[in-house]
Amino acid sequence: MKNLPFTDPWSDILFYLQNALRIHVLEARNLVANDFFSKKSDPFVVVRGGGTVGKTRVISKNLNPQWNQTFEILFSDLPGQEIEFEVLDKNVQRDDSLGSCKIAVPHVLKKKFIDKWIRLDNVKSGELHIKVETLKLFSDRDKLQKVLNLNKRPRPPKSEELSSVALYTVIQKARGLPVIRPKKCKLNPLATVEVSVTDTVKRTGAQINSGEPEWKERLQFLIKDPRGERMQLNVLNQRNKVLGHISVSLSTLMAAKDMTMEGWFPLESPVNNSEIWLKLQLMILAPRIFHVKR
Repeated sequence: MKNLPFTDPWSDILFYLQNALRIHVLEARNLVANDFFSKKSDPFVVVRGGGTVGKTRVISKNLNPQWNQTFEILFSDLPGQEIEFEVLDKNVQRDDSLGSCKIAVPHVLKKKFIDKWIRLDNVKSGELHIKVETLKLFSDRDKLQKVLNLNKRPRPPKSEELSSVALYTVIQKARGLPVIRPKKCKLNPLATVEVSVTDTVKRTGAQINSGEPEWKERLQFLIKDPRGERMQLNVLNQRNKVLGHISVSLSTLMAAKDMTMEGWFPLESPVNNSEIWLKLQLMILAPRIFHVKR
């Protein structure tokens, strides 16, 4: 990796707008009965926020279900963001709404912790019990083991494993990429960046590839345990042919100062001297009860 001779202000804007929320969907009560014969419903909850969607499991024939499931979402500081909860009745053909509700992200960030019953909108009856907590973010790798130990504490049955770190990746631009023009087509060649960590795969938008495409995008990942994991990055053309690729060990990133690496990274590519400019950072996700020793 080659360090840049300057700091790109655009990457800083993309990089430091970081907030992490842990959302607990606990239970509901007095839901509407959608099934005419059983006088029950088969409810589940869809959670939307930060460009992600999560779903609870389905509880069959129950108007007062208990899920006790946890979701983690990364948010920026952009105004007007919300967490949306939609309760649905599972059906074979089409899921019916049992009501919905929202919480403003700035309100959660201000309060740090919320535990409340919320009346569901657009239905005769029904309330949803949710708990939302902000997470502390640290760039000190020495705190990882303590967080991993905290995440292993006993939790309700069927609970999801909690994340210990967030990986933020700013993908700025590339240079020296091979330019493969579509045959019998006047369209410009395109390039997209695909990043994968464990089972999560994300992509940037496609940009015109003149050999030096610019994306200026941030992709972020929640990771259970970074030890032994790798970040795989592929630069692809419009036909998903690999123009260059790189693999970065998260252990190497953890060993870097402030768990941050920034600069030109060499790509394995059909042509020589292909590089991509990246800024990578791991942040430890700690619950509110986490105490820092002075």
